[in-house]
Amino acid sequence: MTRLYDHHDEAMLVELVLAGDREAFNPFVDRYYPGILRLCNWLLGSVTDAEDVAQEAMVQANLGLSGLRSRENPGRWMYAIAANQGRMVYIFYDLIVLTTLIIYNAVMCG
Repeated sequence: MTRLYDHHDEAMLVELVLAGDREAFNPFVDRYYPGILRLCNWLLGSVTDAEDVAQEAMVQANLGLSGLRSRENPGRWMYAIAANQGRMVYIFYDLIVLTTLIIYNAVMCG
């Protein structure tokens, strides 16, 4: 089991992940995934969609860790990634609904 790290350890964990230690990202998942999942559920209103977006956000955070400016506070950055991912899905859903309405109106109204 992964112990919870304090914020000073997070900078060290970032460096370990960047050095190729794949297991070093696990404490970030343990610490931030539950809150990120709640955020995504709030944004999307669907547990299934929230799980997909939260998982994708964690993958994007892991892949993009080298772009993190402040090594001491990766949590804020991870939440921002999740919020952006959630917004993109929400906008995509709106576009699908809008497109469906346009097509429906075109077919039904001539």
